[in-house]
Amino acid sequence: MDSSSFEGKKILITGAASGIGKETSKYLAECGANVVGIDLNIEGLLAIEHELLKNSHLFHGIEANLQDENLEEVFESAVCDGIKFSGMVHCAGISSIVPLKSLSKKRLHTVMDINFYSFVELSRLFSKKKYSNGGSIVGVSSLAAQLPRAYELPYIASKAAMNAVIPCLAIELSKLGIRVNGIMPGVVDTGMVSAQQSEEQKQFIESMTKKTLLGAASPHDIATVISFLLSDQSRIITGRVIPVDGGMFL
Repeated sequence: MDSSSFEGKKILITGAASGIGKETSKYLAECGANVVGIDLNIEGLLAIEHELLKNSHLFHGIEANLQDENLEEVFESAVCDGIKFSGMVHCAGISSIVPLKSLSKKRLHTVMDINFYSFVELSRLFSKKKYSNGGSIVGVSSLAAQLPRAYELPYIASKAAMNAVIPCLAIELSKLGIRVNGIMPGVVDTGMVSAQQSEEQKQFIESMTKKTLLGAASPHDIATVISFLLSDQSRIITGRVIPVDGGMFL
C-alpha cells in the first residue's frame, strides 16, 4: 500500500495497544487512515498516539472494555467529528490454556465474550448508517480453529465461532455495501505467543514453526494482509476466512 491509499478513511481497530492490533494501527495510519484504536491498556494507546501524531499521522485511542454491554458509546464518541467509519478490524483477543477439569463456565464466557461476542456486536454497530457508509470488516481469527489441541477449548471455540459467522454476516450486510472477511494467522511472533509459559506450549509452537515453509510471521506481515482486505483492491472478496499461515500445511 502507498502512503496515501487510505486517505480520508476512518478505521476502527480493537486490541490496538499491542501485537497485531498495534502494528495494524500504525501501518494504516502511515497509509493515510484516520485510526480509532480501542483497548483496555490506555498507556499503550497513548504511546501509539504520541508516536503517530508527532509524524502527523491520525490516531485516536479510546479506553474501552469489550465486555461492556453498551459499546455504542464508543461509536458515538468516534464519529462525533462527523466522519463515519470505512472499515473495522477486530484484533482484540485473549488466550486460555486450561484443562477441562479446571475450566469454569465463567472463564469460557469471558473468552467467548472478548474474542467472539464482541465481534458480532461491533459488526452490528458498524452496520448502522449513522456510523458507516459501507466498507469492510476484518476479523482476526486463528489457524487454531482448524488445529484442535488439548487445554485450549475456549480459545479454539471462540475462533471457530468467528469463522462460522463471517459468511453469515457477509450475506446479510452485502446489501449495505459492507464486506466481511477474516484471516487465520499461523505462528505469529506476538506478545500472546511469547507469553505462553508451559513447556508443552513452547514445544508445540516450535514444532508448528518448523512446519511453516516461510517461518513465523511478524505482526507487520499480518497488518499488510488486513490492509488489503480493507482496501478497494479486495472489493470482490467477501465472506471468506483466509489462512495466512506461511504454508504451514503444504
